[in-house]
Amino acid sequence: MIVQDPSCLRFVSNLIPKLLKAQFGNVMTLFAFSIFCSAPISHAMQPPALETSETAPQGRLAIGPMPMEVIEAHIPTKPVPVRVNDRAQLSYEITIANGISNAFELRRIEAFDVRFRADPIATWDMDYLGEHFLRHGMRPPTGNTVVAGNGFGIANLRFDIAESALPSVIFHRLIFNAILRDGSTRQLTIEAARTEVPAMTDLVLSPPFRNGAWFYSTDSHRDTRIITEGRPSYAQRYAIDWARVEDDGTFRQGEDGSNQSYVGYGTELLAVADGKVVALRNDMPENIPEGEGAVLKPSQDTLVGNFVMIDIGGINAVYAHLVPGSIRLAVGDSVKRGDIIGRLGNSGNSDGPHLHFHLETRTPANVPLSGEGVPYHFATFRQIAKYPEQELEALFDGQRLPLNLSPIERLEALPQGAGIVYFGGD
Repeated sequence: MIVQDPSCLRFVSNLIPKLLKAQFGNVMTLFAFSIFCSAPISHAMQPPALETSETAPQGRLAIGPMPMEVIEAHIPTKPVPVRVNDRAQLSYEITIANGISNAFELRRIEAFDVRFRADPIATWDMDYLGEHFLRHGMRPPTGNTVVAGNGFGIANLRFDIAESALPSVIFHRLIFNAILRDGSTRQLTIEAARTEVPAMTDLVLSPPFRNGAWFYSTDSHRDTRIITEGRPSYAQRYAIDWARVEDDGTFRQGEDGSNQSYVGYGTELLAVADGKVVALRNDMPENIPEGEGAVLKPSQDTLVGNFVMIDIGGINAVYAHLVPGSIRLAVGDSVKRGDIIGRLGNSGNSDGPHLHFHLETRTPANVPLSGEGVPYHFATFRQIAKYPEQELEALFDGQRLPLNLSPIERLEALPQGAGIVYFGGD
């Protein structure tokens, strides 16, 4: 155990604010750095070093000009690479907390291979961070990257790199402007958020539906943080929304606006791997497409609508927004790859018939969205088209989506962004 010396604590409590004041002005935050005030303990009593996501033997990172570190920056979940467009992609979050009363403006983040510190392997500027640096519980203007005194935020990061250049350990350089009491700023650069990079995921799934052309969208989920039993997680880090389209690019027939007018509505959904059903819901009413909101008031219990959750080996596969009454399974049932598990619908947090699919880690809560998102690959698909955001307006007008006449074959990869892929033969 560690024994505190009260006289030392008083000394440090007085010293640290003075040191910080020299850097940032009249800082009133009180730091009790008990590590300086610990009585010695015997070698036999010292606990072993803990293995964490930031354990790495490459030496101390630079802490910048501060006499003490006051900014927390760490990566809660190691970034497992996934194959996207013939490159490796890393998706992860950095939690950034400000330990003093002065505000900081986050200006830039750079990622480095720990072996090569000269040039970053990825960079995120203020344009990116303005959209993907989130302060939960706050509604700042778009583009605001200020971390308030004693506040925190989360940078949601993603970058692509050649598979041959994948690092085993990365760290990050964070560039801030410290906002002083008189409104002036002072640049501050620190190195932090070191983490191991595991090997490329080897999890390969079958598609969750039969052959055909499917529109997909991924970007709407990547920054979504859910709290379950007090624990935050990013279960939808690799989630995909799927909607069936005809070979001519249309995904709706007729103008009646019903669920049945969508070509994918009622499509049989299939098990992506062998597993066991661990949770489901089958009785939630469906929404009217593009109607006046969900039939049921949105809540944590209704977000996924009717769903099936299948344990495929310590990882849960989640199918959401299914047709009520279409699930012919019970908790505890075993399924084989390709078995029918339900039908594509429009229940829960959904404004049109589609399948929401993702993998997440198992948790004691045993409910969707409580785990961490897990990357995966589909064995094979053809990339028919990819769309920038402005072209997606065609979806809401009932128009045909333009198709690419030169599809690209993808093997053991995951679609990203928005586009159309084709599963199956010609």
